Amino acid sequence: SGTATANGNVLYFTGYLGEEPLFEGDIVIDGGISGIIFNPGAYSHYSIALLDALKALGGKVPVIEVHLSNVHAREDFRKHLVTTQAATGVIAGFGSASYILALEALDKIFKKQN
Repeated sequence: SGTATANGNVLYFTGYLGEEPLFEGDIVIDGGISGIIFNPGAYSHYSIALLDALKALGGKVPVIEVHLSNVHAREDFRKHLVTTQAATGVIAGFGSASYILALEALDKIFKKQN
């Protein structure tokens, strides 16, 4: 975990190996978080629980889903992403630069909101 500031936005980074953190959506909304960048990994293919947790946010914060590889260029089962149904946008296939692109996307969203 850690924090950083980019373009006037305070960023909080953390990592989890499961689905549990997104079930605490009230903490996200009430905790002053303005946006979410997440990489659900293999959970993106089958986790209705993650999808429901993201939908519970009710669109109150933008959600950018990140995949390091181009999931559409991989095995057929990887082309079906359940969690994208609740994402504002999806960035895939740019390796670790996918996170930078997601930050840039959130920055543009925040600027449009203000």
